[in-house]
Amino acid sequence: MAYNLEPVFNPKSIAIIGASGSTQKFKYSERPLRNLIKHGYKGKLYPVNPQYETIHGLTSYKSIKDIPDEVEAAISLLPARYTLDLVKDCAEKGVKVVFILSSGYGELSSEGEKLQNEIVKIGRENNMLIVGPNMNGIISKYYSTIFSWAPVCEKEIKLGNVGIVTQSGNMLSAIVSRLQQKNIGIAFSATGGNEADVGFADYLHYMASHEHVKDIVMFIEAIRKPDDFLKAVEVARKNNKNLYAIKIGKSDASSKAATAHTGALVGSDETYDALFKREGIIRLRDLEEFVCAVSLSEYANNENIDQLGIVAYSGGHSSLVADRCADYNIEIPEFSDLTKSRILEYFNKDKNILNPLDIEAYLPDNKPALKVLSIMAEDDAIGGVVFCVGPLFDGVKEKLAHELNEAQQVFKEKG
Repeated sequence: MAYNLEPVFNPKSIAIIGASGSTQKFKYSERPLRNLIKHGYKGKLYPVNPQYETIHGLTSYKSIKDIPDEVEAAISLLPARYTLDLVKDCAEKGVKVVFILSSGYGELSSEGEKLQNEIVKIGRENNMLIVGPNMNGIISKYYSTIFSWAPVCEKEIKLGNVGIVTQSGNMLSAIVSRLQQKNIGIAFSATGGNEADVGFADYLHYMASHEHVKDIVMFIEAIRKPDDFLKAVEVARKNNKNLYAIKIGKSDASSKAATAHTGALVGSDETYDALFKREGIIRLRDLEEFVCAVSLSEYANNENIDQLGIVAYSGGHSSLVADRCADYNIEIPEFSDLTKSRILEYFNKDKNILNPLDIEAYLPDNKPALKVLSIMAEDDAIGGVVFCVGPLFDGVKEKLAHELNEAQQVFKEKG
């Protein structure tokens, strides 16, 4: 059964244990509290550090047990050797979730794993979730709860419909940065760390259940709980979420790196590939493909987006796209008779109108008859149009931009 992660993504109060009042902007222990304030956290904040009376204008407490109010979540910035006592204090205080950002646990040694297991045992005995350890925080833009120390949090983060679940903390920053560059916002982003208690599948289940999330991107080193993962995927399908995965560990070198990073065991790449295809998860090779996929989804409102019309200057271009469509079970439907007759008006009468549509040989003066894009968009069987662009003659770019905008407007109206 999946955990209730509302306290993770939308806690009503947070204690930041080990918070720093340092003026060093990029100090590890200074960032979480500052980012919560910077990004407009709406709940109550309680810095805990006996060295300070106030931090960022807030009363600093010597211990979490000294806080007079109820505390729903605690963020631990303390080294591993102090964490066990801290978790005990949190349990006594009635905290619902503890985020452990420090490293030095199961990913490091057998002694670290023993400590990690003891922490989880205390959490479960007290109905208290343990997030991490060895993780870099949460970005819950939808609820203005952002306390990751990732560099991307230094800037404003746009709200959108994308959920991100990653087993690499630094990849969180890279993915969010790429999206921000494309003016695409996010709703939630979470890193699993060692997944000692709350894990990858739990984050996925939460985002798959959330009405504000449309696309979910996963950066996977290894799936530790396959049954829970598949249940979360089923929830995502039921709620019409788009699932994308970047899976590392294909080579021996990356597999060893992934294992060393979080202590994960990495299955064969062929197994993951078959799993993704069976479950309808689109596997992406890198961040560029990910940004393209999410960008497409952001503009796609209609249900038959997996049915494409293809327009190209040559048969070579269109064949390449058609082959990639086949890899992802994307249909290339035949145009309706009405669409064919309308397209034919722009070409010689003997042209055979097919999908994909090769337009180069029939273009007067090599200037594209781009009205076909909007005509295709009006076909009920077409959910999107792929236009393969090669080198263009002077003056054609402006015309192309105009026609592409018209076609995009047609798809928006189709909704």
